[in-house]
Amino acid sequence: MIRDLFEEKPYLKKIILFVLAGIVVIIIIIIIFSVIFGGKIEYGELETKIQEAAITYYDTNKESLPSEGNSVVLQYNTLEEAKLLKSLDKYLGDNNCSANVTVKNNGGFYNYSTKLDCGNDYQTKEIYTKILSDNKEVTSGDGLYLQNDGSKVFRGEKINNYLEFDSKIWRIIKIDNDNSIKIMLNEGFVTTSYDNRYNTSQNSNYGKNDYMISRLKEALESLQNDDEFITKNNRFNLVPKSYCIDKKSEKDDLKTNFGNCTNFIENQLVGALTADEFVYTSLDSNCLSISNKECQNYNYLTGRENSWWTLTANKDNTYQAFYVSSYGSVETANCSTEIKANPVVYLSGSSIYKEGSGTFDDPYVIK
Repeated sequence: MIRDLFEEKPYLKKIILFVLAGIVVIIIIIIIFSVIFGGKIEYGELETKIQEAAITYYDTNKESLPSEGNSVVLQYNTLEEAKLLKSLDKYLGDNNCSANVTVKNNGGFYNYSTKLDCGNDYQTKEIYTKILSDNKEVTSGDGLYLQNDGSKVFRGEKINNYLEFDSKIWRIIKIDNDNSIKIMLNEGFVTTSYDNRYNTSQNSNYGKNDYMISRLKEALESLQNDDEFITKNNRFNLVPKSYCIDKKSEKDDLKTNFGNCTNFIENQLVGALTADEFVYTSLDSNCLSISNKECQNYNYLTGRENSWWTLTANKDNTYQAFYVSSYGSVETANCSTEIKANPVVYLSGSSIYKEGSGTFDDPYVIK
């Protein structure tokens, strides 16, 4: 029947042969493209892949991890030899790229920093370099203020210091002199009292305003291994730090004496802001102490939906601590009061920039 059709209409055979030939050509082209471009990925995607491979490598080679305070550099070829990665040309094609991962032990927490160097085509950029390039140092108005210790603190009202980390929005508080980045969650994460123990001097369960034995400390420390707060795969970006726990009076001049601290709690992965930091962020000239209501003016830390505890306790008694109210002033409350805590963490200076400009709609994003 088909033969009869071809004999009757010979042009049909030519059309069918032409279509079949076209299909074969398309298949050949697809095969060629898959050979040439198959497996090729973006630079950023490769950085993530290298980082994940390094974590996997040390999961089975824990004895090679650095001791506390030290770091090691893991070369790309080691990951290739361990069959955790292909050669770089398989991912990028013809290239002059090199890569390694620096692993640092910060108080028992390991930070993995990938470096991909492809010359003029691409180089890994740390998030702190992007923030500093976007925000120049200022001495007046909104912006980044240089401190005596070399750190740089954001002050003012209209600040593009939004950052997305672990699918949550944070505000960048400052960049330390070691390039680590202090960030605060933009909303309360846990509700807690500052403390709810029985206070003998008050004959009541008003609590005790000693941070070292407080419920607030317990609540913040409980977040260190909480996957709902920060997932395990993202904790390598964090570094433990010291937090100031000085007590203050409502009338203390916190702005003039900003940065002066005598009591610290060390090696903390999660903390909170102090009353000093809130006061210093305001650019209002009448904001000097906790008691000044003007501190809510020209201050990007105001305007949150919830009130939140600071680390700072009231040195004039044994049962009160300071919190920032939802309308933006620092107030005092009995320690037993249940209030939100806005957790603070430090990102490693080696955390890698992915995208973003720091605005609310386009926050900085790290890998």
